[in-house]
Amino acid sequence: IYKGKGDVQIHYGVLNEKILQKNFSQAITYRGNITANIDGNTISTKGNVVSNIAKIDILNGKYNIKKKLFKGNYTLFLPDLNLLSQLLNSPIRGSILFSGEIKKDKDIFSINTTANTLGGKLKAILQNETAKIELENINLPDLFYMLKKPQYSNGKLNLIANIDNITKNKKGKISLHVTNSNLYLKELGVDSDIDFVP
Repeated sequence: IYKGKGDVQIHYGVLNEKILQKNFSQAITYRGNITANIDGNTISTKGNVVSNIAKIDILNGKYNIKKKLFKGNYTLFLPDLNLLSQLLNSPIRGSILFSGEIKKDKDIFSINTTANTLGGKLKAILQNETAKIELENINLPDLFYMLKKPQYSNGKLNLIANIDNITKNKKGKISLHVTNSNLYLKELGVDSDIDFVP
């Protein structure tokens, strides 16, 4: 029977700038602490990694050596989304906190996440190459502000997207529903070079 305890501490690290310079406008520094306890076939882990773009907390990870099964809860806080603009190839601002569960069962990797944001809720489930994303009661003015876009309309956005393959063809189905909405023709015209007549 295996028993023991391990601690990993990272006081200061810098990710490879040559690899990341295409996606980030600045160097990424980080520090962290991870503890692990071994008791028989179970490894229990918890810890955190803090960088200048994100903070990740692993709350109660457990790995079963015999079954090759890992499960753990996490939180991911992005305090300044503007730092991801280059990676996303689109301007963005604000902050967001995700929480959810990671699971690895042999060849199946899955992650689910939720975030209370933009007056509503974001939920996502990823399993290997497939993904399901749901937006519930998102305030459109808040969404346009986050994306640094003019306020094209008001109202609430509800969306369900099922993506068959997130890395290759990115094919899937999207169901979108907007309620209590009014279009602002002036803003639409400015961004599209089309003159809308009220």
